[in-house]
Amino acid sequence: MKTTPFHILFAILISTGLCYEREIMIAQFAKPGRGDEPGGFTCRDLEQGASKFWRKRQFYDCREMDQLDDMVLLKFKTNIDAWSREYRELDDDALLWLATRMVNDYEGNCRTVSEWVHHGSRGPTETIMLTGLYQKTFCNQLMGRQFNGYKVTSCDSNNIREEELQTIQVSTYRVQLSVPAERHIVLDLISQLNTGLSKCRYNAYAVRQQTQRSYALN
Repeated sequence: MKTTPFHILFAILISTGLCYEREIMIAQFAKPGRGDEPGGFTCRDLEQGASKFWRKRQFYDCREMDQLDDMVLLKFKTNIDAWSREYRELDDDALLWLATRMVNDYEGNCRTVSEWVHHGSRGPTETIMLTGLYQKTFCNQLMGRQFNGYKVTSCDSNNIREEELQTIQVSTYRVQLSVPAERHIVLDLISQLNTGLSKCRYNAYAVRQQTQRSYALN
């Protein structure tokens, strides 16, 4: 790739700590294989699917981490300062919700979940933080749904944002499951919620053991 003045400036900003850089992990259902072609989902697929966000270096440095059965894990970096100004001061859950929409290029029926990378984190608890469309009846509807191998045992709205995000009133819900919230379970739940809806309405991630205390103090 040709080095441009922009790339040189970007490298300087990162090295001097002036770039607000974070890492995001996404879990994505793999594409089915066709004929002799293997299934899967790669960084190239991710970059081609939402190319405008990669061209302007909002997302970069994608790495393929693992593939487990029908689920693929990818990790990439984001520069929060490259996001639209109106989004830069949002809380972490809202940023992840937007990132999920962006990496899917604002298409519907999302089969992706996003979480921040926290080095040294341990296994998941039974709690997930779920961000999406605010509805008064959401928790009751969620607890009434049937899932394969797990149940939603409790649900509470944790943060209702006053200002709309992309014309949607967004809330974060604290959801308790009957089993530890492994990524494939979170991905299954969110994929079901997003089915038939436009532009990735929901995202979620597990509260991990070392971070649960911080939520309890809020």
